[in-house]
Amino acid sequence: MNEEDFFPALTIESLIDMLRKFSKDESKKIYHLGVVVDYFFKLNPPAPSSEIAWIERESGLILPDDYKRFLMLVDGLQFGNWECEICSIKRVMDFYFVFEDFYPPNMLVIATAEGASKHILLQVNEDGYKLFVTSAIGEGYMWLLSDDNLLTFFDKFISTYGFPFWKMYKDESTAIMKFNVD
Repeated sequence: MNEEDFFPALTIESLIDMLRKFSKDESKKIYHLGVVVDYFFKLNPPAPSSEIAWIERESGLILPDDYKRFLMLVDGLQFGNWECEICSIKRVMDFYFVFEDFYPPNMLVIATAEGASKHILLQVNEDGYKLFVTSAIGEGYMWLLSDDNLLTFFDKFISTYGFPFWKMYKDESTAIMKFNVD
């Protein structure tokens, strides 16, 4: 027997399936960041392929396949603490147009934390993608969260119930200017 027999590999599909099963139950109370909160997730219905095509057409970006798979399973989700969300297509595009002069054109806000004061951005490049986090206001830098691993980000973000895990591992050497992203 190997590890895979006991712990099947995590996929975007298995992560969403687990959230669907969990979300069918009534919400639970948990202690989170100093307060008792309702612990649940509100999953949106799957996004139609026409809306995914709309993001690509409007932004001029070709979205990563794993992000498209995620959207085809669930068009975003909200955390029960109302502090965090993985954005729906509508919210992604709202942020895209509102912040078009603030973020580079190859970046999309795909999630928010700390009451939307933190933006998690997907940077789409010809050779892959990266994930960054930044303050929506007042911070001139953004920090690298991940290279080409959306599943790991979703897993950490959901598992920590939106806790800003990136603060624990923030590497100042990954800081880049918001207006000068390669």
